[in-house]
Amino acid sequence: MASGNAYYESQDSLLHPSDAPRSTGWIVSGTWAVYNLADLMFSSKQAPFLVTETNAGSIGHSPMNFSPYDGQWRQIAWALVARGAEMIEYWHWHTLHYGTETYWGGVLPHNQKPGRAYRELARIGAEFGAAGSVVAQATPDCDVAILYDSDSKFALSSQAPFQAPGQYFDVDSYRKIFASFYRGAFDAGLQVRMVRPQQLFPTRFTAGVDPLEGGDPIDFAATYPVLIVPAFFTAADAEPRLARRVCGSGRAPRARAALGIRRPGGPRPHRGAAGPARRRRRRLVRGVRQPHGPDSGSPGHRCGSGCRDRLCAASRLRRHRVGGRSHADGSWSRSPATSIRISGAGPP
Repeated sequence: MASGNAYYESQDSLLHPSDAPRSTGWIVSGTWAVYNLADLMFSSKQAPFLVTETNAGSIGHSPMNFSPYDGQWRQIAWALVARGAEMIEYWHWHTLHYGTETYWGGVLPHNQKPGRAYRELARIGAEFGAAGSVVAQATPDCDVAILYDSDSKFALSSQAPFQAPGQYFDVDSYRKIFASFYRGAFDAGLQVRMVRPQQLFPTRFTAGVDPLEGGDPIDFAATYPVLIVPAFFTAADAEPRLARRVCGSGRAPRARAALGIRRPGGPRPHRGAAGPARRRRRRLVRGVRQPHGPDSGSPGHRCGSGCRDRLCAASRLRRHRVGGRSHADGSWSRSPATSIRISGAGPP
């Protein structure tokens, strides 16, 4: 059975909505991040899980010694249960009198007499006992599915797309990208099901890991009509094609897959007819201003807005269009852009 620890910053860090930055450590910050942590645990087996440690009181060391407000223990406990937790254990029984975790508050304080934390947690226990089988083995609802790939997280920690202050690479790049999509869904009021490549793609099926929907991608698309695939750095060639083929099937007409990442306002990929024998290829158009005039094309050439001269640099740039916008109109002529199209789809 899957299990994990769920430590979180309490007090005002649990305000929602919030635009507070994401925590980069293992103690998460924000209501959305607690749900993200619970959904991550559920996703490891797509089954209920155990919370082996969570806040009994103040956590961490002296600089972050914040104890939850009344009611926050209860809010988090039921949030974890709603996302699949079958057990919640609080660390630890009583606050230590010395040592590394002297400031890590327990269920009992230093005097070992029941106080506020004890009463709050006892209330939760009574509510769990009353609910009983009503919530046991429940499956969390979901509106969208997001692919979470541990291999990509590991790869992007050493070949990161971002820098961190004082470092060549931001080792937390994958989680930073993934969290943007998860947090966006959460803030929009959507419930998320995190799925793993080993549960989705036949190329990744692993002994001991049950494939989702029996390994049938069509049934998966019918159950999860929206699939978001962020920062899938380790994707094999067949895996994006499989996702696109499923999303275009007649049995799951509402299915959509978002593959890759596009900066808001940035160029969109070309669209074209896809087929099993056609391969995707990328063209890099360097955004350098090219000569434009009588010497940049055929002898005697004069460039105009409708120029079709294949030797004219401006015409070549004009023919490379990204998302319906021309490189020659100045929008993209000052920076590189990547154009993606399908081989055999005809001229862009």
